[in-house]
Amino acid sequence: MSVRRLALLMTAVVLLASACASARAEPAAPKGLVPVTLVVPEGMGAAPLDVVRQALVPRGWTISVFARVPSARLAAWAPDGTLLVSVPGNGTVVRLVPDGNGTASVSVLLSGLRQPHGIAFAGSTLYVAQTHRVDAYTYADGAAMDPRPVVTGLPDASTPELGGRYGHVLKSVAVGEDGSVYVSVGSTGNISAEDLTATPPQGVDPAGASGRWGAGAVRHERA
Repeated sequence: MSVRRLALLMTAVVLLASACASARAEPAAPKGLVPVTLVVPEGMGAAPLDVVRQALVPRGWTISVFARVPSARLAAWAPDGTLLVSVPGNGTVVRLVPDGNGTASVSVLLSGLRQPHGIAFAGSTLYVAQTHRVDAYTYADGAAMDPRPVVTGLPDASTPELGGRYGHVLKSVAVGEDGSVYVSVGSTGNISAEDLTATPPQGVDPAGASGRWGAGAVRHERA
């Protein structure tokens, strides 16, 4: 084999390897999903939506911006077809009302809360998880009324025995099919081996009977 033919062969091998590497760098979309361009209504194109964005959605679907809620965290559909969104940074839960044109008006449903995060519905009862407690509200006519404590004394940075050291103050909440309410309780940090031997202990008793908090979940049975 001549030097020239060998060089051409090596070039072809390099190009083939480069093509394979490029294919591996862009994995195929999950089955049934296709990329579509995000539709941004006029007036909602502030960063990071000031450039073209795409998302993977089921074939035949489209995706568009519904509303802009700065620092939004979690969302839940209300029985009346509106969307509630928690905003821990300013202590609010906002309500998004569809306007029939693919967008929504935004108003404050609850305010003055301590970093609300998790929100969930069970019928007309709205559950809101703050850093230190979970409350139940009666939701009707677009308003959340009659707050009732469900779980109190959850650990956060203000818990005296934790000395201000608490890395996961935001709580999530869910309601089981049996009506039990579940709330997450995070550890003091991302890699906190000392949680295993901390005083007070940072493990969690699912029944909440021992008063031990930490990574896990607290279950509250409906009366």
